[in-house]
Amino acid sequence: MIAVINYGAGNLRSVTNAINRLGYQAVITDQPEDILRASAVFLPGVGAAGDTMNSLKSLGLTGVIKRLAEENRHLLCVCVGLQVLFSGTEEGGWYE
Repeated sequence: MIAVINYGAGNLRSVTNAINRLGYQAVITDQPEDILRASAVFLPGVGAAGDTMNSLKSLGLTGVIKRLAEENRHLLCVCVGLQVLFSGTEEGGWYE
């Protein structure tokens, strides 16, 4: 199963449709346990990095994403999804 992280924004349907078209099963989720159980994870992106980070924080997903990166798991971040891996951005401020 491939998890597509739902943080309340993003191009979820486009990413999910592409994954499914390739013959894989994609699940849109905001649940940490689903994300950690997935064989691969997509973090799509649309919008400002600050808003995205605030949404991820409110859902309790920042630690999950950090864990995936630290464990060198299959994680593909698209556009603003990649920006939130940095310690900050001019598009929305600095955060930890």
